[in-house]
Amino acid sequence: MNNFCTMISAIIAATIITGTNPLYAQQKSRVMPLEQVKGIIKSTKASGWITFKNVNRKQQIYFSHLQSWHCGIKEIRYSYNSKDLDQVFPVAKCIPQLPNNIPGAIKWILVFEKLGTAKTVAVQVLFDDDTLSDIAVYEPCQDVGEQVCTWLLE
Repeated sequence: MNNFCTMISAIIAATIITGTNPLYAQQKSRVMPLEQVKGIIKSTKASGWITFKNVNRKQQIYFSHLQSWHCGIKEIRYSYNSKDLDQVFPVAKCIPQLPNNIPGAIKWILVFEKLGTAKTVAVQVLFDDDTLSDIAVYEPCQDVGEQVCTWLLE
């Protein structure tokens, strides 16, 4: 009984001092450690960091997978029909309590007015610690209609 009273007293004291109940306090951050984010990005390279889709005679390239790991990603470098990586895709601002949420205001789809504009897309990720991922080169899947699909070339 004495230990229970001590624990209750500690909780009441913490509540009075900090203004929050430590048993119910919200986490200030749900951001995954950077090494885990890197591991996820590395392990999903083959399945696709980006995907292609043809819609209404337009070619769309989705960056949503990488955007969902934006807490840990500083920059997404890409190029189409070359490996120059001369373009930067905007990355969502990290909200620590919603680390995998893609805010509606951020761009996560690249749209080309003409089908087949991008024969390949090269992608590289710059992480928050200034290290770089491998370069991945993707092409659209053939004969899938308007389905979302991608194929890793290298």
